[in-house]
Amino acid sequence: AVHMARYANEAVCLKKIQLAGTWSQRDKLCSAFAKELSIMVRLRSPRVVQVTGVVTTDTTYLGLVMEYLERGSLRHALSSGEAITPELQRVWAADVALGMAYLYAQGVQHRDLKPPNILLTRDLRAKVADFGLSTCEELRTATASRTTRSGGKIAGTAAFMAPELLDANT
Repeated sequence: AVHMARYANEAVCLKKIQLAGTWSQRDKLCSAFAKELSIMVRLRSPRVVQVTGVVTTDTTYLGLVMEYLERGSLRHALSSGEAITPELQRVWAADVALGMAYLYAQGVQHRDLKPPNILLTRDLRAKVADFGLSTCEELRTATASRTTRSGGKIAGTAAFMAPELLDANT
C-alpha cells in the first residue's frame, strides 16, 4: 500500500509492506524489501524516483520513504479525460527513455514498466518508479519468476510484457 505521509514537515510517499503471515512468508517479504531498497539506494537520476529512508519501527510493516510526486501516475493522467498534447507525450516518452537508459547503465532491469509505475512531478515530468520486481546484475538479486521454454526467467505484469516472452506460456 502506498500513502502520502509527512516527514520533517515535508510531504513524502510511504510504501508500506505489511508483515503478516507465517515466519516463512515474513522472511520472503523482508528479503524482497531488502532487495528493492538495495537497488533504489544506488539510483540517482532526475528521471527515477528517489528513496529517502526506511521505516522499521512498526512491527506490522516495513516502509520505504520516497519523494512524493503530487501529480500521481501516468495511468491516472491518461485516464483523467484531460487533453494531453503531443508535446507532453514526447516529453513523457523522452523522460521514460532517459530513466530506462540510466537504469540499464546501472545494470538494473526494471521488469515491470507500465503507466502505473511512471510518476509525474509538479511540472509534469515523468519518473520511473516501483522497483519491486527489479534485478541488478551487480547485486545478483532474484525475484519470483517463471521459467520460459528455453530455460530463461521472466517476471512482470503479463499485459505489459513483450509478446515473445509469453509465447511458450499459457
